[in-house]
Amino acid sequence: RIAMKGGRILFLTGLIAGALLYGTSRSTVYPRARPVAPVDIVRDSLGVPHVFASNRRDLFFGQVYAAAADRIFQMDWSRRRLLGRQAEVLGKSHIVSDFRMRALTLEPVARELYGRLEPGEREALDAYAAGINEWLATHELPVEFRRLHCRPDTWRAIDGLVIWRGMALTLTDLTDDLDDSAELLPGRERNDPEE
Repeated sequence: RIAMKGGRILFLTGLIAGALLYGTSRSTVYPRARPVAPVDIVRDSLGVPHVFASNRRDLFFGQVYAAAADRIFQMDWSRRRLLGRQAEVLGKSHIVSDFRMRALTLEPVARELYGRLEPGEREALDAYAAGINEWLATHELPVEFRRLHCRPDTWRAIDGLVIWRGMALTLTDLTDDLDDSAELLPGRERNDPEE
C-alpha cells in the first residue's frame, strides 16, 4: 500500500514537472570567471529557473546568475542597506539608519567569517559573487538603478555573508539596541530612562 502511494506521488511529481517544463526557455551561460563548462539555465512556463552544470562551483554560479536576472536590484539594495550605505543614494534622511546598520559591524564580521570557512564553502561564495558580477557585466541595469542614479558595486564573496547575517538579524529583536545606538550620533541627546 505504501509502495503504491509512493509510486503515485512519483508519477504525479513527474507529470507536474513535465507540464512545467513544457514551453520552457533555455539559455547557456559560459562563465568568464572560470570557463570549465557551459551552465544551462532552463526556465519553465512559470519562469522558474532550473540550473544544470557539470560541477558544483558552476552550479552556484548559474543559480545566482539566474537570481540576478530576476532580482539584482533587491540583492544590491539589501547589501547597501546592511552595509549602511543608503544615504549615499537617498540622502541625509537615511544617515541614522545607516549609522545603526554600521554599528552592527556586519562587514568586518563577514570578512572574518570568510577567512574561517572551509575551501569548499569559500569556493561557493566566490562562485556566487562571480555569477552576480557576470550578470552585471553582460546586462543592462533595471530601471530602479537609473531612477535612483546609482550603480551597484562589484559583488564580493563577503557580501553573501553580509546578506546572510542580515537575514539572521531579521529573526531577532534588536529594535531597542538600535534605538539606543542612534543616540550616539553627534547632536543627539541621550535619553536615560533611569534619570
